[in-house]
Amino acid sequence: MYRKILTFLALISLAANAAAFSDNHHSDKHHQLGIFAGETSANSEKEFTYALEYEYKFDKNYGFGVTLENVNGAHEDIRVSVASLYYHPTSNFRLGIGYGREKAEGHDSESLVRYSLAYDFHINESMTFGPTFALDKIDGHTSRVYGLALNFLF
Repeated sequence: MYRKILTFLALISLAANAAAFSDNHHSDKHHQLGIFAGETSANSEKEFTYALEYEYKFDKNYGFGVTLENVNGAHEDIRVSVASLYYHPTSNFRLGIGYGREKAEGHDSESLVRYSLAYDFHINESMTFGPTFALDKIDGHTSRVYGLALNFLF
């Protein structure tokens, strides 16, 4: 458990360093590094989830990103990796669709399709904070992932 907490704190430190070295021109920022904490709900079970997210914005409306996620299950930990395409209809909303893999300890990995929605509150020109929600479709089942993300723009 301590190892997971230390890993999560290290991810926060990396994201904070990226933001510290970023410039102050919001329109020029194409990179977004985020830290997510929340829950994954599947089969009437809720498990703590944390993730590291990265997005490269091609322009103000479109981007591509990856998410590396860990779900701390009661019986087994689950690792999720997803590559997504994003659409930003406004500067606050982000809609995404992605494809990835879910790997539970001791099991084969399974394919998943992720549909996501996020709303960002702009703290300043280099940081946003807000709720994130995703639906993962895995082998005929649906998992819901929800929580809060802190994002650093650079």
